[in-house]
Amino acid sequence: MKNKKGSTIVWAVMLIMVLMVIVGASLSFAYINYNKSINYRSSTQAELTAESVAQALASQITEASTSPTFETEDDQANADHTKALIPAENADPIVVDGSDIEISNQKMGKVESITFTRNQNNKLTITVKAAYSGQSASVDAIMKKDKDSNIWTIYNYERAKS
Repeated sequence: MKNKKGSTIVWAVMLIMVLMVIVGASLSFAYINYNKSINYRSSTQAELTAESVAQALASQITEASTSPTFETEDDQANADHTKALIPAENADPIVVDGSDIEISNQKMGKVESITFTRNQNNKLTITVKAAYSGQSASVDAIMKKDKDSNIWTIYNYERAKS
């Protein structure tokens, strides 16, 4: 009888040890996946911020190029400032520091930099680099200028590596 009682205790201790290993492994797996999901959410938010800023800039450039004059002085001043962001053909890129950019909703992240590059084929590339919670992403908005109407229109969006 004494041997059976001892073996029961050994089996109980072994079973508890195995359960502790399984619970520990499960908690580690859950923690790793939680961190991965947080990083994925942060990189996705950085990418969405960069894309929305690129879309807003592309829209503003298209609007500024559609009309030579505007109804109000403020609209005309905004259009003139927007047109000043477009470099001459094959000129050096224009870089805007992210500290000059205000985003109304701070939960979106922040813009690190915006680069305007124009090549000889009348293509304007707007590269927006944004960050959110330690993750960064950049998006290129490529615009073309219509030869006849001189209106800039969006051609393509490209996501760069985060």
